[in-house]
Amino acid sequence: MKKRPILIAAIGYIIGILWGLYFKTSIVLCYILVTAIYNIIKKIYIAKRKNTFKLLSFHRYIRYLKLIIDKKTIFILMIISIISNTIVLQQNKKYENTYQDGQNIKETAIVISNTIRKTIL
Repeated sequence: MKKRPILIAAIGYIIGILWGLYFKTSIVLCYILVTAIYNIIKKIYIAKRKNTFKLLSFHRYIRYLKLIIDKKTIFILMIISIISNTIVLQQNKKYENTYQDGQNIKETAIVISNTIRKTIL
């Protein structure tokens, strides 16, 4: 992922747009909660960690993910998704204010000819 920053930016942008469209809330609170939960679990895991061999352990296989995803990648992903989420929320708010002004939209039209009927074979 370090070699493809545009891919990271695109993924972050898409995450921000989808979060803004479907959840209609800011993604910042989600990132704060995820970071806090991660730090709590990490502290608990380090406190209870023993040096015994386990065939099916989370720590044993997480090192492969560390090769792909690092803190810099996550930080870039979070910043770009926050930016795109903010843009989507601002656009939604602008459109909602446009349609909820309380003014009725009235249109008038003038008919300039009679109806012409066409038959389709």
